[in-house]
Amino acid sequence: MLIFVLDTSSVADLGLRRHLGASSLEDAVSALADLLRKVTLRHEARFYVTPVMMDELRSFLLNNGVSEEVVNRFTAWLVIKSPSLHDVKIPAAVMATYVEEVQKRMTKGLKVAEEIVKRAARSETGLGQLIRMLREKYREATRHGIIDSTADFGAAILSLEVNGIMVTSDEGIRRLCNMLGVMVVSAEHFADMLQEYASV
Repeated sequence: MLIFVLDTSSVADLGLRRHLGASSLEDAVSALADLLRKVTLRHEARFYVTPVMMDELRSFLLNNGVSEEVVNRFTAWLVIKSPSLHDVKIPAAVMATYVEEVQKRMTKGLKVAEEIVKRAARSETGLGQLIRMLREKYREATRHGIIDSTADFGAAILSLEVNGIMVTSDEGIRRLCNMLGVMVVSAEHFADMLQEYASV
């Protein structure tokens, strides 16, 4: 049985639209819904999302111009499942690596804050611009490429639990899945796989 776990980036990725030859997000989601239907019916595939990710996904699609009819047609093929956070075991080595990474990022974040404070003291830039700069640089230093939300963590753990292929463009989810031995594919590769399976 084919098993996939999706996060919001698996649908939001601009590369997916290009890959499906879609001119809009709605067209891409509509094409994706058709592919999910075909692959589910022909190959008994399962496409999982966590409850939090489903809410995030629906909200993203509706807020970005996808009609409720198309959203419903797409989500009809998704299986909503909470990750079993008490039963799935994570190796201590994975947690040790994560804690070490968080520690490094906290140090980077502190250095970013120190640099912005120095600029403010020299009055080189306006306060509003400095605050924006601090937010952007701090986020880049502390959050990019690392699991930074329970929603992302839940998706990675669900993929481990159901022995599924994680579909994501999120670097943090990708890195955690790689450490856990979970197969990860990009949105574009996912589209290729679906098109291939739909044609068989």
